[in-house]
Amino acid sequence: MLTPKIKTLVFDLGEVLIKLNFSKIMYLRRLREMHLESSLQSMNQWPLYDTFERGKITEKEFLIKLNKELAISLTLDTFRPLWNSVLQDSVFGIEQTLKQLAQNYPLWILTNSNETHINHFKINYPWHNQFQGILTSYELGCRKPEKSIYEKLISLTHSSANSILFVDDRKENIEGARACGIHAELCEDTSRDLAKILKSYSIQY
Repeated sequence: MLTPKIKTLVFDLGEVLIKLNFSKIMYLRRLREMHLESSLQSMNQWPLYDTFERGKITEKEFLIKLNKELAISLTLDTFRPLWNSVLQDSVFGIEQTLKQLAQNYPLWILTNSNETHINHFKINYPWHNQFQGILTSYELGCRKPEKSIYEKLISLTHSSANSILFVDDRKENIEGARACGIHAELCEDTSRDLAKILKSYSIQY
């Protein structure tokens, strides 16, 4: 079997490039006895969160609805540090890896995220400049693993589907990308998996 000719590399953000931790914001949910686990999967079950990540409401509108739904009184100044506590450290060594990859490939991010997190990411993770673009669910109006987000990825990167390698930590997102003809690989532990994935596609860095 011939190795596909990859021309564009696309990465998920959370748990592939940076670590996530939802524990500090879980108390917001417990105020209404929602009792969900501290995980992205749990957060995705929250309709208000989903709406925010689809860009159907702004940050300020989300905060108003959040305060009302949870019977709390956060301001933007108290909300943002709490909300952005989800974004943790960069995956060890990822900055150097991206720097080397960017010498030979256009790099992109495709992430389910919201404007608060992305604004924080752009300010606090300087290696985001290695990417040609950051494609987000809140700007595209759809979320992984929906077909439309991968179609927009193909269009916005000016790439053919079979020339893209997409790396994500969630199986359903990988399956969604593959259904659109994109080469996609599961990366549950970047330190363990990423080098193997790149090598399997003959990507040198």
